[in-house]
Amino acid sequence: RPFVRSLLDALRGIRFAVGAERNLRIHLVVALAAVALGLAVGLGPGQWGLLALTIALVVAAELFNSALEAAVDLA
Repeated sequence: RPFVRSLLDALRGIRFAVGAERNLRIHLVVALAAVALGLAVGLGPGQWGLLALTIALVVAAELFNSALEAAVDLA
């Protein structure tokens, strides 16, 4: 049960961040465009892996940046 609760809390946090952070929404739209372009050009499995890793790193960096900005604003 604690794992499921943690997972639900994480999903709620991501949903909140998407609603609250304009730049995150922009990154997600660009990521969707990159996936569509990848489908159009027929990326291979390794290329899909690199694209997924790149998207995940950009989203993680944006979330980290947003958290850091919020912490600085509180200080």
